[in-house]
Amino acid sequence: MVDVEALTVAHLLTDSTVTTLTGTRIGTEIPAGQAWPKVRVFRISGPYVVGDHLERASLQIDVWADDKPAAWDVTAVTRKSVLSMWSTSHVLGVVTKVEETLGPSWLPDPETDRPHYMFGAAVYTHP
Repeated sequence: MVDVEALTVAHLLTDSTVTTLTGTRIGTEIPAGQAWPKVRVFRISGPYVVGDHLERASLQIDVWADDKPAAWDVTAVTRKSVLSMWSTSHVLGVVTKVEETLGPSWLPDPETDRPHYMFGAAVYTHP
């Protein structure tokens, strides 16, 4: 099956509207000691839809920045980019559909002490 996390990260890293704000600080983990803002993509669930061919993966996308307006700006462009993956082919797989499952949500993060938004998406893929 398709590594939907890697595919989504690769897509975001090729979108200049996102990387203009984040640089390459987009991944599946948030390493300490880097500058902000950062985007993390991770799979939270995902049943197979049609046998071993079509898969629906649920993703959570988190955004942190130095202040709330910056976090919102990165969230907005990241959300638009993820939703634009619909009907695209990547080296890692084909995206047949993307649905927003949770709109942008404000989640102050005491662990990082940074403003934090998150949103959810269902990404349908096949090899």
